[in-house]
Amino acid sequence: MVEVIPKQIKDVWDSWNIRGMVILSLSLQTILIFLSPSRKRTPNKFLIFLLWSSYLLADLSANFAVALIAKNQGKDPKPDDPPQDKKLLALWAPFLLLHLGGPDTITAFSLEDNALWNRHFLGLVFQALAGVYVVIQSLPNVLWVIILLLFIAGTSKYLERTIALYLASSDKYRGSMLQTSSSAFDYTEQPDNLDMDSIIASEMYMKEHRRQLKPPKLMIPNRKLTHLEILQYGFFFFNNFKSLMVNNIFSLELRDESMAFFRAPKLQDEEALRIMEAELDFIYEGLYTKGAVLHSWVGLVSRFISLGSLLSAFTIYHYRHNKIQEFHNADIVITYTLFLVGIALDVMSLYIFMVSDWTIAMLSTLKDDFERIPSRKDRILDWVLGLKRPKWKWQTCREEHKQEVLNTPFLLRRWTGSITMFNFITYSMNADTERIHNPRGGTFQLLWKTLLCPFSYVTSVHSEPLTKELWSFVFYELQEKSQILDSLENTTTKSSARKDWASSHTQIQIADHEMLLRYITDLDYDHSLLIWHIATELCYQEKDSAKEKCDNSEYHTNRKISKMLSDYMMYLLIMQPKLMSEVAGIGKIRFRDTLAEADRLFKKMRIENSRYVKFASGVILSVDTSIEPRDVKGNHSKSVLFEASSLAKELQRLERDFGQDKWKTLSKVWLEFLFHAASHCDATTRMELLSKGGEFINFVWLQMSHFGLGD
Repeated sequence: MVEVIPKQIKDVWDSWNIRGMVILSLSLQTILIFLSPSRKRTPNKFLIFLLWSSYLLADLSANFAVALIAKNQGKDPKPDDPPQDKKLLALWAPFLLLHLGGPDTITAFSLEDNALWNRHFLGLVFQALAGVYVVIQSLPNVLWVIILLLFIAGTSKYLERTIALYLASSDKYRGSMLQTSSSAFDYTEQPDNLDMDSIIASEMYMKEHRRQLKPPKLMIPNRKLTHLEILQYGFFFFNNFKSLMVNNIFSLELRDESMAFFRAPKLQDEEALRIMEAELDFIYEGLYTKGAVLHSWVGLVSRFISLGSLLSAFTIYHYRHNKIQEFHNADIVITYTLFLVGIALDVMSLYIFMVSDWTIAMLSTLKDDFERIPSRKDRILDWVLGLKRPKWKWQTCREEHKQEVLNTPFLLRRWTGSITMFNFITYSMNADTERIHNPRGGTFQLLWKTLLCPFSYVTSVHSEPLTKELWSFVFYELQEKSQILDSLENTTTKSSARKDWASSHTQIQIADHEMLLRYITDLDYDHSLLIWHIATELCYQEKDSAKEKCDNSEYHTNRKISKMLSDYMMYLLIMQPKLMSEVAGIGKIRFRDTLAEADRLFKKMRIENSRYVKFASGVILSVDTSIEPRDVKGNHSKSVLFEASSLAKELQRLERDFGQDKWKTLSKVWLEFLFHAASHCDATTRMELLSKGGEFINFVWLQMSHFGLGD
């Protein structure tokens, strides 16, 4: 009797474990399908953690549940069990295979999951075998028709996921981009002593020759684009520039088409931004969801088979008589739940599929005539996309100047729509961040601080909404750079333009100011960035000193742009080391030493308990830097605090003595920092950021690529 009771308890425990794991697996699928689309819209760490844990537990819970069902099938039935109850539990095994297929909105949590597509395929084989083993144990089974239909549905969905992972793997992308060479120039027929000038001349000839033989097929806009045309162009560039995702090159014809399109005088900067948004969204869908599979004939056939099999199985089960006599009531309820929730999730996936940008792009094609009257279908699609367009909102900054900022509703966003900022001086003083824009209003912020005051809540990292002025500044500067680069006479001249990390164009702009130029040409990227960042903040904290002859609006615009780019680049350097690994150098060591020197200075001046950034900036500027800081500290410290102070003083002297706008200079310099980082950032991390809300640098990198810029 002592031995029987524990066994009975164990049997009951195992039975409820099965039910619990099946419900858990279904719940995780529900979480993933509804919440996973949000990860491209926000970098919220709680959401990312929830999705990560759900993604991992989804497979584990399904596998564990199948193991429990298989174990349960090998046991003798209890006297009080309904006659066919174990047969019903065997029905749950293919349901779990259906869950392992995963929702359409997420196939990979990270890019590494795509690389392991073959492991998922092996998992499909073993999971199917485990399901077959469970069913064989349950034979003869009166539910075998339903089980067979569910096996078809589950295998179909699992196969969809495996194919999606395979298509998103980097090897597949590289393979799909390989093309035979179209060069008609045979180098083997040239003399051995062929010089570089001849090679350059032949390359230029072939380039011009290709342009003559293959004129650009992409129509250049001559008017404002419709919502549908913006999406179509984004889809066109996505399909033709896929190789950018794996750092492959693309043909000169494609590059010339892209350059001609984005240089078109009628193309507006906002339209270019929206095209980039659409293109990056297609990249995200291709890398992290079933989008590429579902929008192919294989995916359509698979989804028809899967949903049809599921509905057929439910119909047969629902109309089966004597269920109450054959099965436990709890198991009947769980089975109905599995069917109904599974069908509901499939219908929801179908709806998401039907209204997705990918579907809309495939239902329409780019027109070769802008004057043609759009069809009724195109007008309907354009209206639908109009509901999803980005929204802009006028906001008043702290300086009482109004700016248009991106304010798209959360569920309609294709990315986070903001720029994350980190400031050295604010961080060094443990001070509250002073926002440039305050979307929630001063009252809300005051209430928030009051509620969290007991916890001494201080944040060093915050986000600012993307401003239309900043994007316009970036876009037209890239457009100008592209035209300058294209006008250079030969490849040698082009390569010499990037001898240093900053372009010769920017160096020429400040060539008359040797004291400024040496902080660019003589320093490494990370060294220079930290100096210019601190100097920018020191100037920003000073009272505005716009000269009468300066355009007041332009002055304040350049001031905000410089501040935003300065803090953004500092955030990337310190908080995104993987992304900046190719340009970061010893940036973290310089940051640490500079932080230590700032701490010593604040303690010496007895302001360590102050959080007044403006006062601290004045203290740094008050230090005598007539002797070169590097001569004083030597190689014992990598601190750049007083080098930055010297640079800030030189910028102030530039404005005070020569009447030049220091913020115009600073904005140009910060664009160089941004452009250099965008063209040298780590490719894998760049793609990973798309699943964490995206980054502004992704847009800059993609726009540079379309302008034929970058390395």
